[in-house]
Amino acid sequence: MRLSSGIGSAQPTKGKIGITIIVNFTLYSRQWCSLCEKMQQDLRVYMQENLPQQKYTIKVIDIDANPELLKKYDWEVPLLFIGDQEVCRHHLESSVLEKYAQRG
Repeated sequence: MRLSSGIGSAQPTKGKIGITIIVNFTLYSRQWCSLCEKMQQDLRVYMQENLPQQKYTIKVIDIDANPELLKKYDWEVPLLFIGDQEVCRHHLESSVLEKYAQRG
C-alpha cells in the first residue's frame, strides 16, 4: 500500500529496484501549538505503523513567519497537505490517509 503519487506530491527516485515514491507532506503549523505538535507526531506514528516501507518527508511551515499564510490560515492550523491537496485540518484523520493510501 502506497500513498497516491497522482496528487502532485510524490517524487519518484531511482532505487536499486525500480522507482521509489516519496510522499511529501506539508504541515502548516505555529510555535506553541499543541494540536500542531500532536498532528506531526500522529502522522509519524501512522506512517510507521501502517506504511512502514513508504518513504516520506514532513515540511513544517510556521504560518506566523509569513504574513500571507497567517492571514490565510490563522486559526485553522494545523493543516496537513499532500502536494496542493488539503488532507486534514486540526487533527489527523487516519481514515482520510487510508483513502489516499488506497489510491496508490
